[in-house]
Amino acid sequence: MEHALARARRSGAKLAVLFCDLDDFKVVNDSLGHAFGDDLLVALTPRLRAAVRGGDTVARFGGDEFVVICEEVTGEADAIVIAERIAQSFGDPITLAGSEHFVTVSTGLVIVEGGRATAGDVLRDADAAMYKAKEGGRGHYEVFDQGMRSRLVARLRMDTELHRAVAQGELRLLYQPVVSLETGEVVGVEGLVRWQHPERQLLEPAEFIADAETSGTIAQVGRWVLVEACRQWSEWSELRPDREPITVSVNLSARQVTQSGLPDTVAQVLRETGAEAGHLDLEITERVLMAGADVPEETLNALKALGVRLVLDDFGTGYSSLSHLKRLPIDAVKVDRSFVDGLPHDPEDSAIVTAVLDMGRALGLTVIAEGVETAGHLAFLHEHGCRFAQGYYFAPPLTAEAMAQMLRHPELVTVDYGRDPPGGRGGRFGAEQPAHRPDQRG
Repeated sequence: MEHALARARRSGAKLAVLFCDLDDFKVVNDSLGHAFGDDLLVALTPRLRAAVRGGDTVARFGGDEFVVICEEVTGEADAIVIAERIAQSFGDPITLAGSEHFVTVSTGLVIVEGGRATAGDVLRDADAAMYKAKEGGRGHYEVFDQGMRSRLVARLRMDTELHRAVAQGELRLLYQPVVSLETGEVVGVEGLVRWQHPERQLLEPAEFIADAETSGTIAQVGRWVLVEACRQWSEWSELRPDREPITVSVNLSARQVTQSGLPDTVAQVLRETGAEAGHLDLEITERVLMAGADVPEETLNALKALGVRLVLDDFGTGYSSLSHLKRLPIDAVKVDRSFVDGLPHDPEDSAIVTAVLDMGRALGLTVIAEGVETAGHLAFLHEHGCRFAQGYYFAPPLTAEAMAQMLRHPELVTVDYGRDPPGGRGGRFGAEQPAHRPDQRG
């Protein structure tokens, strides 16, 4: 590459570099063995050679990664043609050991003009574009732009700041009550993480959770949330020794769910905090479940064996089949707020919510409605047999202190099927709520 860049500097020509990574190759090694994986790489290499031009350089960069150097391209369109040929060359199945295997490749593409870069810079940028391509699914390619570099730098900075946030106690946990529509009592809370950033004030999960997932910091953040929620549950239980303890629920990230050590982590946190497994709900979004095959059933079964409840969040948005609900040890589903928002006037939302409630009863699942904000929402849900709900109608996400006040004074919870609570949405707890409801997921 250094020689190619030097030639481009002398001639002023354009150079294209393609960083290719086989999709889900780890699954091949893990399921069929590394020797089979090596044979597959060897068998695929001629296809890669055939897809590029005669004078292009093809190199195995490491593992299942290949780099292609294309000198004297006319521009981006020229390089894209090569990227598309590479993708097409992997379209047909490859036969090894008497069976067919389908392999796709994700490609990051960089155009260098006049060789004005170092080899390290070019590879870094092509690698960043390749990871961007993987976000689009299998078999995609992506052309590098300066925005990718800015996002990469921002992601690295965010990773550093998140490590600091956990270490220096900058994370906060707010709690939104889950209310029984039969009794009007608070029967549970959902823990929702926030980040008290020293410069950017209070950050919502949407502003940092995705970066935490990508960097791996989510494991630290997730454990902190679990510890804090369980610790707070134990404290609240002491406030009401004569009443049934509430449940506390926390959200599990995609990366947490796929970690085999998750059940051991949960068991350790329960021991450390004194929280009871039977009053801990672990929420998994339907999108995580549908992302799919990576969600280990044995991990979910091990969590169930601890005595915790598993809740499928955002139900209806991930297009999961009913077979998943039958096969996996799910205890409850949460109807996504996007469907509740149209109640009772939108006939499609009404039909979906009614169907989910009927399904829950048929399968023996608890159904919880999210995003309840009006008396109209509440009346429809109550009329159709929904037993539990949460949303700004009852209260916005509250601090631990405000939540303790609500638990000590249950009369402050407003459940009136005919009108909105005094003071607007959120009742006595909901003063000056923003018109826009940010994504609260913790």
